[in-house]
Amino acid sequence: MDRLVLPRALPRLGATAASCSSPAPCPQPIDHDLDLVEQAAAGAGMQRLAPPADPDARLWYRLRTGQQAAFPLWQQLGATLHRFLTEPTLELADRAVQLQEGYSVLFLYIGSCTPEQYEATARPRLQACHPSFTAEWAADYPTVSVALRRLHKLDRTTETDRIITAYQISQQVHFAIAQRLVPDGASLLQRSGRLPGLGPNQSEQDLYDRFFWVKRAPICGRTWLAQTVRRLTQIICDLAHHELRPPSIPPLQPHRHHQQIARIETDAIGIIRGIIHTLADPGTPRPGPSTRGLPRYGCR
Repeated sequence: MDRLVLPRALPRLGATAASCSSPAPCPQPIDHDLDLVEQAAAGAGMQRLAPPADPDARLWYRLRTGQQAAFPLWQQLGATLHRFLTEPTLELADRAVQLQEGYSVLFLYIGSCTPEQYEATARPRLQACHPSFTAEWAADYPTVSVALRRLHKLDRTTETDRIITAYQISQQVHFAIAQRLVPDGASLLQRSGRLPGLGPNQSEQDLYDRFFWVKRAPICGRTWLAQTVRRLTQIICDLAHHELRPPSIPPLQPHRHHQQIARIETDAIGIIRGIIHTLADPGTPRPGPSTRGLPRYGCR
């Protein structure tokens, strides 16, 4: 799996973004990945970007690929939510809901294993990296959290209600998967004696990045796009080979939003496909220089 290179933070709106460090033009078009997405969505068996055949290797592949896909989606969701706070349009609300549903799919994808597989394969690696290893150390999610807190303070409208509901659904998916994978409910953070919600320091954020093969560096928008599309395409190609929830895994038991979560699970490929096409639209804001009017190219 390739290392994911991302900016440490999105440039503020209206700022001139850093260009990629390479003087060469971005040589890799994303159109081949877009073709693979359409083939997979049509039910074709994919050979390119096929996941490992071994179930344990595929568990680790899904954990790392799904998490790498989450980093840029958090960046895009944070940027979309912050823009919605000042421009509460239907288009931005639609995009925020779409990204939240994509994040729910990533939860389902990453957590698509039995408790026994998770305990034997994934959790020991997380614990070996750090006894308190936790997703709270993800550097890109706080921007989303801040925007959501501000969103809750706004006057309620149809658009804000849709975004908040999509967030609540993603949280229900998260909690239900955690309950299934760790029945005793004790996370590594809690088992180590640390309290959740205190926030990470810089070294813990850096450790989280390194564990998931993420490097922080200035990149152009087309580099960001190609990397993001590649990870999402890998997930779709995997789901063209293997079910999102294998038969050995019982359905989730969320406390709320049962029908919405069932729909997201059923339409996982369609949701990720929709996000890919939204991001590939030259008019979609993303880190780096404006790509409006440019061909769909990017670096690996």
